[in-house]
Amino acid sequence: MERGGIFLVFALLFFLQGILADQIIIQPNSTDGKDTYIQEDDNTMVSGTVTNLDIGQWWINSAKRGLLEFNLSGIPSGKTIDRAILTLYMYNAGAGAGTNTNISAHKVVHSWIEGTSGYTDNGANWFTYNGTANWVITGGDFTSQVEAFNITNSIGYYSWNITNLVRGWYNSSYINYGVLLKGVDEDSDLNLRKRFRSSDWSTVSERPQLIINYSNQSTDEISPLIDFTIGTETNNPYKSQNWIFINVTVNESNEDIIVFSLYNITTII
Repeated sequence: MERGGIFLVFALLFFLQGILADQIIIQPNSTDGKDTYIQEDDNTMVSGTVTNLDIGQWWINSAKRGLLEFNLSGIPSGKTIDRAILTLYMYNAGAGAGTNTNISAHKVVHSWIEGTSGYTDNGANWFTYNGTANWVITGGDFTSQVEAFNITNSIGYYSWNITNLVRGWYNSSYINYGVLLKGVDEDSDLNLRKRFRSSDWSTVSERPQLIINYSNQSTDEISPLIDFTIGTETNNPYKSQNWIFINVTVNESNEDIIVFSLYNITTII
């Protein structure tokens, strides 16, 4: 079909953009999964093979933090990450029922070992990232908050949008050490701990999952018919303004992929 338009600009870039979307669901089992939680009170406990992930404050000075890392090798190269959602299943709201808590997701900036479980020295705990070597900061090395989600006391699935994290891991802007989940109100003296299923849980649908939507974006520049005309504004009696009009006409059967990008020198309008 033929499509035209009139624009006030000084320069114009026109292109067709085709997008082919796809999705991958990463939901590993006990063999392939890598998740654990570390505890401020039980600070030398390793929880790499337990079926739960405790997150949030368990009374005063007893915070619980979850660590999860997903293997992104199943995403083909050369793609664009459009959306990435981390979902966990909460099956226990803690003894402080009736109190909600916010749990935030953070980028982990240090490698860590999942380990087994118990008072061993083969996995991450509150003090160490591998059972022997200390975190730079006690309680895990992570960056500023990515997203906070209000966890209620209802049993069910809860999600965090970590699209920016996954994009960075995928394009190697930073190393994939996973994500840390923590309660926002860790200074509270209330029991705000929430208990989620881990990758070691037997029910597949309740294990942690990362759903990633990605696309294959290609851009084809074409040479449209561009008509430049100059006019003077006459509908305002108090001023006169010269205008440059650009009429663009292009033949394309799929109008949904037509994108007009207008630039004034170097700035998009």
